[in-house]
Amino acid sequence: IILVSEVKTGDVLAMVNFPSFNPNEPISQHNVITPNRAVQTRFEPGSTIKPIWLAWLLSKGYIDADMKIKTSPGVMQVEGGVIRDAKDHGTLSLTGVLKKSSNVAMSKLLLDIEPQVIEQMMIDMRLSHHHAIGLPGEISGSENLQTDKSLFAKVSVSFGYGIAVTPLELLRAYSIIA
Repeated sequence: IILVSEVKTGDVLAMVNFPSFNPNEPISQHNVITPNRAVQTRFEPGSTIKPIWLAWLLSKGYIDADMKIKTSPGVMQVEGGVIRDAKDHGTLSLTGVLKKSSNVAMSKLLLDIEPQVIEQMMIDMRLSHHHAIGLPGEISGSENLQTDKSLFAKVSVSFGYGIAVTPLELLRAYSIIA
């Protein structure tokens, strides 16, 4: 899947899926109609969500650009679940959180935030609630319904687990940051 957009306007300039479907050929086992995965497939974004979370948290005043986050020993337990970094990164700035892709730091940022904030971030950053562009079959992002009941589920969202987005939604969120 390749998507290209005009950042200033949000217009989608190009959208390509492979394998693709050729509408000029008869439908057969060699020319099967395939979905437009850019708008019809959800995936867990993993660490690609970290810059989106940081940008949103900064813009809403939940965190300060100069803050430091202690990540030692590189592992933390939350409700019996374990959150790990690749190694102990010590104390990180927000830039360091992104450079090291720290799951522990991201989790600490969401620990004391109300679960409703997750849905609000997804709405604000165009990751859910059908901010559609009008293509057939478009679907919207979703979040784990356990985030308001489970602290582990809530903090896992900070590093891209427990939410699902389409490639187009992820593109839009990065366009908002840009």
